[in-house]
Amino acid sequence: MGKYKMGMTKQDLMGEGTSSICRKGVCLETNQEVAIKVYKALKDSHKGEDVRLQKFRRQISVLKMLQEPFDTVSDETLWHPQLAATKPSKLFMTLLDYSTDSSGNPAPDPIDGVMYVVTELAQYSLKDYLALRRDQGKSLSRGAVKNISKAIISVVAVLLTKGLVHLDLKPENLMMFNGRLKLIDVDGCVPSGSEVSIQDSSISFSPCYCAPEWARFLIEESESKINVRPHLDVWSVGMTVCELATLDAVLKPMYANFLRNGHSHKEAGFLFMDWLGSIAKAPLPKSIERFDDGFHKMLVNGLLVCDQHKRKTLAQCLSDPYLESDSHRVASSDRVSGIEHSNSEAPPLPMNEKVDRTTRNRIEDTSSKAPLYKGTLWKLNTDGNPQDPTHWLKRDMWVAFNGSLCYFSIKENKRLVLVDGSKLSGAKVTKMSAAREHAFRLECVNHDEHEKDVNIGFSAESPEESATSVQLVHLLVRIPPSKEVRSREKPFVGSQPR
Repeated sequence: MGKYKMGMTKQDLMGEGTSSICRKGVCLETNQEVAIKVYKALKDSHKGEDVRLQKFRRQISVLKMLQEPFDTVSDETLWHPQLAATKPSKLFMTLLDYSTDSSGNPAPDPIDGVMYVVTELAQYSLKDYLALRRDQGKSLSRGAVKNISKAIISVVAVLLTKGLVHLDLKPENLMMFNGRLKLIDVDGCVPSGSEVSIQDSSISFSPCYCAPEWARFLIEESESKINVRPHLDVWSVGMTVCELATLDAVLKPMYANFLRNGHSHKEAGFLFMDWLGSIAKAPLPKSIERFDDGFHKMLVNGLLVCDQHKRKTLAQCLSDPYLESDSHRVASSDRVSGIEHSNSEAPPLPMNEKVDRTTRNRIEDTSSKAPLYKGTLWKLNTDGNPQDPTHWLKRDMWVAFNGSLCYFSIKENKRLVLVDGSKLSGAKVTKMSAAREHAFRLECVNHDEHEKDVNIGFSAESPEESATSVQLVHLLVRIPPSKEVRSREKPFVGSQPR
């Protein structure tokens, strides 16, 4: 675009998804640090390119709309007087610039053909902050949970008054911008009242945060479309604020249980959605009630009501006794941690703690050709303890036609590339001591400064399956990326290909 310098080091890489990559940058004129989101071009997929263009234009449209002053809200249940004093710039990521065509319309840059979105730069996500506290073994104080809960509810309540529904609310989509908690990832937002098709690939969702009615929509064959209403986001907000007390996704253990006992990720995903769609009561752990009775009552009576017709709106939850109590007072423990409270603006996260931002650089496996091998392996969680059995999850895995090692991600509900085929050359495969008997480790030094070194733990069910798996990995790491693996008959693990 001729206005920015984009950082290309590993430290500048902020995140990468299927359709885009985000890096730190600097405005050449003002020297202001910015975030530059680059939408990838897929030359071999017209449909995929259309979806990326749609998301690019939608993000720009939504970010502009979110910064506009409040209009009249037709549905009074979506409005609360406290929202009148909020400033959009304090709640939503600020759009600074974007690529355009000669007429000034959002479009790929005319010089390099790439789509760019330039925004203010975030420091870290709520997910990063909760992970830090979990790693430190430090729970949040009751006052901190109350203040941050109100921040999240206020932010999303304003989004809903604007007539939009996010559909993918979760801790990683709430980020810290210079002391303020703001909502991001709005390129999947849709107008309230609109119909969404199950075939719409521009819409994203996360199983552990989606509402029961969304789960039913996904598994009931008779329902090909769903009418998008605010109550979908209300449930997701409830699941998100639960993590302020638990420091991890409430439904993650249930999903992991289905995955351990299912034959494939598809079966596990279906069983989880079938279970979620049929629950009559929110499955909250007892620890939440013990943490704060008022917090628990707001969740079960307002945010996490399984019947969407009885679920409260976020504006109504702002009048909940839990949030209204002590509204003019800040607990001393929270004052020390840097949390402040304001009735007119969403309170910030603590500012005096160093939070390392988590960068995920997994891209989606979009290959259309049949995999070379398919099967299951147990994979050790990233930074997991090999000696802890709960840190191992069974994964559907396969070797794509291009030699990449792939798996199905529960969290992102996508087929992702775990290790690109070009990066497997020179890798080491060694046995490892672990809670699972037939465990081995895959290691390789990544010579691309933008990527981390590969260090992943795997395990098979039996010595025979372990031998097959190790032989396959040894085979892969010795084949140049330009070559094809010819033998497709031998399964990845086990006696039957999946």
